Amino acid sequence: MNRILIFLLSTLCLGCFDVEVDVKERPFDKKIVVGASLNLLDTVHHIYIGQNKSYLGEDNFTGLEKTQVLLSDPSDKQYLFTYIPNWQDSIVQKGNYGRLFRYNFKYIGLIDTKPGTYKIKVLRDGYPDASANTPFIENVHLDSYEIESLGTDNSRILIKWKDPIKNDYYRFSFNKISILDKIEFSNTSYISTNDLSANDFFTSGISFLINDEAYNGKLKNMVFNIKSTDDIQGIFKTNRIKWDVITKEEYEFEKQSRLNEEASRNPYLNVDIAKGNIQNGLGLFTIGYSNKYDF
Repeated sequence: MNRILIFLLSTLCLGCFDVEVDVKERPFDKKIVVGASLNLLDTVHHIYIGQNKSYLGEDNFTGLEKTQVLLSDPSDKQYLFTYIPNWQDSIVQKGNYGRLFRYNFKYIGLIDTKPGTYKIKVLRDGYPDASANTPFIENVHLDSYEIESLGTDNSRILIKWKDPIKNDYYRFSFNKISILDKIEFSNTSYISTNDLSANDFFTSGISFLINDEAYNGKLKNMVFNIKSTDDIQGIFKTNRIKWDVITKEEYEFEKQSRLNEEASRNPYLNVDIAKGNIQNGLGLFTIGYSNKYDF
């Protein structure tokens, strides 16, 4: 009985005091963070730049607008990306990149598609010179796509493509879109599939990552079930299949990022950083193709 009373009194006494604990951060190397996933079908290209920071640090870095961002294609042709001020104020630019990166660099024009290696250099005084290489990949189009019973509980999408005889990786999504005042809006459609080659990795069916390990070099058919979406005002008139052809590096990076996002629901949970390909920096540089099929 005496032990119980002592425990209760100790608990009550401790509850009367505020305890301050000094938390020391581990030292870390200041590095450039790069988000560069270029679509070779586009005529406007963006590379996003930021800086790593400590867990308790403030996001108060400045001056990265003076960064030099340079892309080289396999023939050593160079493309200089220029800084866009106040880009985060635009409704079009808000989203994942708006939250992760403060600085946006743009190049207007086509980037040549040639076999070989594409290179990027990101240079800024006070930071290690960041660079990365990524291989050229060929575009792979859908041979056919078919929508069944759209708008019902039995809606589904059937797609077919001829997979090349090499390792290929894809990203698939389906949305309803509307364009108002030249701004494109999207109404997310949630999809699902039983095909083991595709996995949404905890995005609740927003988009699927696909690898060709089970059918490399063969004609592939895949079926996605569409979960109905709300469009009360009926403004989303166009259906869009988005079929991205991506590198292995982008596939692995996005896969790990999605797994980390799921693991980090608890803000105090420490998770590993997705490994990119930026030397002397963090992030990812990759090229690919974003094919859109509207109907």
